[in-house]
Amino acid sequence: MWVRLQLDFGWNDFAYAMSQVFWNRHESASQAEITSHWPQGQALPVLSVRSGFDLLLGTMKWPAGGEIICSALNIPDMTMVARENGIVPVPADLDAEQLAPRLDLIERAITAKTQAILIAHLYGSFVPLEPILDLARRHGLMVIEDCAENFDGVYQGHPDADVSLFSFGPLKTATSLAGGILKTRDADLFARLVAAQDNWPVQSRWDYFNRLNKYGTMRFFGSKWLYGAVRSGIKMAVGDVDKLIHHTAKSFRPDEIMTRLRQRPCGPLLASMARRFACFDHERIEQRVANGRYLASQLRGRVPCPAADVE
Repeated sequence: MWVRLQLDFGWNDFAYAMSQVFWNRHESASQAEITSHWPQGQALPVLSVRSGFDLLLGTMKWPAGGEIICSALNIPDMTMVARENGIVPVPADLDAEQLAPRLDLIERAITAKTQAILIAHLYGSFVPLEPILDLARRHGLMVIEDCAENFDGVYQGHPDADVSLFSFGPLKTATSLAGGILKTRDADLFARLVAAQDNWPVQSRWDYFNRLNKYGTMRFFGSKWLYGAVRSGIKMAVGDVDKLIHHTAKSFRPDEIMTRLRQRPCGPLLASMARRFACFDHERIEQRVANGRYLASQLRGRVPCPAADVE
């Protein structure tokens, strides 16, 4: 039996990250290595996309009741973070063929309370941002792009987007099992974000150690030769295997999530992120894209394939 998802994290990556937990490397060196891979604008390593989004909203200090128009499909935590900062998320429905919010619905949703437009690039696709950026500029709105699902080692955010957010959490390409990048083109805003994050506590390296153990265990039991037997055993013991996997993979409990998000990434996590960027395998990404194109071509006409022709 094949596991439904393989972590993009090899045993060499695991061994390196684990070694960093016990080797007291300077955070500043790892941070400098990370930012050297993001030359277009200011890039700030964060604990996660949700942490970066919370940091941005807390720094902007928009009036309570302000609104953010957002892609109608995203993880619930993004809207939760907005509400925690007194901001109302206003969903704009998607064009299923493009996996992009419809421009007419975005424009219709703009009110005097609107502060920003948050666009999520979904499932590895790219939303054409130019029409949205033009609309935002006409109304004086910030454009935030959520690039959690489309990192390919090349794209570093649209040059005209105000803020771009990238994720390297457990389910992402080039994962470090945590971590993210917040990139902004405004130097003044970047300085304010850095100052605000400096007031947050640093993630415990033992927190990262526990995360490595958890996902290392999941990766081991997700091996093809072992997964079928393990899944059968769990099913007999607890019944709903998918529910157990989903619960185990959750990073934070609901009652602790905001406290846990408001932390700076620890040194071992920064070192792991720096290594993943330095060793990024571009050929493997090209092969994944080719595989996806081939699969879509074989499915075409048999089952719906939303966004099959999107970049």
